[in-house]
Amino acid sequence: DGCVDTGAQWVAMVLMAVARDSGVSKVRLGRLTRWSMQVMRDIREFTGVVFKVEEERETEAVVVSCVGSSQANVARERF
Repeated sequence: DGCVDTGAQWVAMVLMAVARDSGVSKVRLGRLTRWSMQVMRDIREFTGVVFKVEEERETEAVVVSCVGSSQANVARERF
């Protein structure tokens, strides 16, 4: 009962981890897959971004949140 398909959970997490704003990014997901859990570990190791996972017991969904690492596309020309 999440708002992201289980096959795309990791994509949402990667985008949240590299977000440029200083606010908290949140997404509601269904049950986390093993792949998604491993992606969270990898993101923590490579970027230092730590995810907070809160369970919603009545719906079996989880709310995943983090503060992005403010990654920038250095290959992009700036004017």
